[in-house]
Parts: sequence; C-alpha cells; structure tokens
Amino acid sequence: MNRELLDLLYRSFDADLTEEERQRLDEALATSEALQTEKERITSIREVLSKNATDSFKPLFTERVMRALETAEETDVSTDVFFESLYRFFRPVALAAAAAAILLVSMNLWDSDDITLAAALGMQEDSIEVMFETPLEAILEEPL
Repeated sequence: MNRELLDLLYRSFDADLTEEERQRLDEALATSEALQTEKERITSIREVLSKNATDSFKPLFTERVMRALETAEETDVSTDVFFESLYRFFRPVALAAAAAAILLVSMNLWDSDDITLAAALGMQEDSIEVMFETPLEAILEEPL
C-alpha cells in the first residue's frame, strides 16, 4: 500500500482535502482493496470510540472535584497519623539498637589486639592460606 495514499486516507477523516487530493484518494479507493479495508477499519474504530465517549464536564463538575479533594484530604490525615505513631514507636527502638551495636563493637575491639573490621565484628582473621586450604588438609592438621 502506498504510504502517500495511506496518509491521504488518514487526513481525510480529520481535515478537508484539496480537490486534487480527494480525486486521487477516490481513484485509489476504487482500485485498491487494501486501502478500502483500511478505510473500513478506521471508520469502525472511530464509530466505536464515538459511541463510548463520555462527557467529562457534566453538570456540577466543579462541585464533584471539590468534594473529591476534600475526601482525599481527610484520608491523608488518617495516613499521617498512622505514620507519625509508627515513627514515635520506632525511634526508641532504633536508638536502643544503635546503642547495643556500639556497645558490642566496643567490647569486640577491647578484647582484640588490633583495630580492624573483622575485630570490630568479632570475627577471626584467617590468613589466605587457611582460607584456601582444602577440607582434607584442615582435617589432617588437627591434632588427634
């Protein structure tokens, strides 16, 4: 299907064509079944859409919008109260958890000889050889 003819067909639904363009489109529609099918498809789509179109600005539109906004504001207030009470509850718990974490890190560093991340977390610092040795070697090195 010729792209120019297709563009003419699409434009014919929404704009006035010149006499020459209208004649060219009519000749193409008379000879091309694909173009006729496309015109029927577009026409049916436009009819379905026009039947389902609703008036967005019915009477009392502003009153409905204002009522919806007032309802939304009331809902937001209850949501704010929920999150505020959750924040009030969580704050002491978070402070206690932070204090416990600082205490544990301090105790681990006090017991350790060096200041490293592994010591702060209470982990053993293994050498690379120990990390990469096979399980069999580890079993054989253990005293009986």
